[in-house]
Amino acid sequence: MTTTSAVDEARPSVWGVAALAALVAAGLGTAGAAGVRGGDFVHLWLGGHAWIIEGPGGIYDPSVHRALLEQAYSGAVPSELWAGRNDRFGAFFYPPPAALAYGLWGSMPVLLAGTVHAVVSFIGVLFGGLLVARWLRVSSIVALLVVLTTPAFFHNHVLGQNGGWSFLVLAAAGLALCRGRDVWAGVVLGLLVCKPSWLLAVFWVPICLGRWRTLAAMLCAASMLCVGSAVMLGPEPWQHWWSLLPGLAALSTAGDYPLDLQYSLWGLGRRVLGLGWAGDGLGAVLSAGVCGATMYLLRSRTGALLQLLALGWCAASLVNLHLHPYDVTGGVFAVLAVWSVPSARRLAWVALGVHHGGQALEGLTGTGWAVAPATVGLVVAWGALAWVLYSQRHGGLDELLPEPTVP
Repeated sequence: MTTTSAVDEARPSVWGVAALAALVAAGLGTAGAAGVRGGDFVHLWLGGHAWIIEGPGGIYDPSVHRALLEQAYSGAVPSELWAGRNDRFGAFFYPPPAALAYGLWGSMPVLLAGTVHAVVSFIGVLFGGLLVARWLRVSSIVALLVVLTTPAFFHNHVLGQNGGWSFLVLAAAGLALCRGRDVWAGVVLGLLVCKPSWLLAVFWVPICLGRWRTLAAMLCAASMLCVGSAVMLGPEPWQHWWSLLPGLAALSTAGDYPLDLQYSLWGLGRRVLGLGWAGDGLGAVLSAGVCGATMYLLRSRTGALLQLLALGWCAASLVNLHLHPYDVTGGVFAVLAVWSVPSARRLAWVALGVHHGGQALEGLTGTGWAVAPATVGLVVAWGALAWVLYSQRHGGLDELLPEPTVP
């Protein structure tokens, strides 16, 4: 890259700044509407609220959940907040450490909690975008524009979900690893014990990178959170949560399972071949293929650490057992990593268009296609970065990235 082009890229355009300002204003300006809308946040709020009001024994009690909802909505509980399965399983399915985390929101009235959470969560996504810009070596304007235009974050904002927090954890862990702070990276990743599907999806990435201290710190942090929650809440919530797991797992084979909301390779297998062993088998084969290719690239050190991490986080999204629209965020890392290679900029535009366009098409039209456009976008983002790494290894790109030093 010439000095002139480098200076031009470092100087943010007026249009870029204006677009970013509009997106930030829209996100903060709609926090109130998102908060009063209810959505998935109410179920998350219930975990913390039940603990605050009824004590540890109420965290997973369906009757407590229903009574608290009746109280919160003055007897007029919106129908979308309580389905048949909630009579049996309640409305809060996360492990006890997550109930503690939502205790802050649970101490507030539900509508106020939803609004405050929408603001704080949006700010968390902004902060995550800035962290990603640091370790993927792209401008903050570019990183934030890519992040804030990702439809998954719109779903997250509107529903009051926790996909933004998962993104922030991965962004912070990536920065720590690029700075050589392996233990701190593991501690941050250990927070994913609050969302076990993500913990299972990412644990193999430090192994492939040979970051054993990160893996050890992740396991220790996760274990300490589990033990700490048992000390604070007692063993009863853990017993209740473990007893819920078989029934919750069985929901994935039920006729009303929301296949239209499953965007990982496991979801792709089930969309194509249906629920049951055939669909799960196809999902397992596809996931194994992506894991195998990713492991090869990570272990052979085909690129800079920042690129390898981005590939790992994107692959983790693809193999996540429970990837809903608000969690399809791993592709952001891959798109920005491709963007960081100037000679691959056209490929980055293609990956960005397919990634964002696939999610937007799925969200706006609910295609119901066996091969979901959102899944295609995630695969294309992963494939684009995998191609960049492979080409760098075999001299297929004009410019190679040296191992970065992140300040």
